[in-house]
Amino acid sequence: MNKLSREERINIILILYEIYIKECVPNDVLILKEDIDEKSKEIILDIYNKKTEIDDIIKTNLIKYTINRLNIVDLAIIELAVYELKYLNIAKAITINEALEITKIYSETDDFKAVKFNNKLLDNIAKYLEDNLCNNNI
Repeated sequence: MNKLSREERINIILILYEIYIKECVPNDVLILKEDIDEKSKEIILDIYNKKTEIDDIIKTNLIKYTINRLNIVDLAIIELAVYELKYLNIAKAITINEALEITKIYSETDDFKAVKFNNKLLDNIAKYLEDNLCNNNI
């Protein structure tokens, strides 16, 4: 499971968004989604199960910002990117680029602040993961 299409990423993000908005468990949403593939379902469930760990990585790398200030779409985008960087064998440049392209579609408001913010955060997270994986600290 080392490659995701943009369509798969978007589906994952939209389902995570729906789970968070409805404040429910993934199966409550996934049961209604007939068109989502098994790989995406597995990723959604794994992100949900590792949410505390993933969110801790995000919190550690936010500068002068708190995770509860992130809008839910950006949170889902960042969580998927962290998951890709930490658990899937997907190149950092591809993961970050895809996250930023999806940010442009679903979160940007014409001033590119969302893209710049997510880019900086994901760059910090990628460096953090590289440093800590080399030292086996996470």
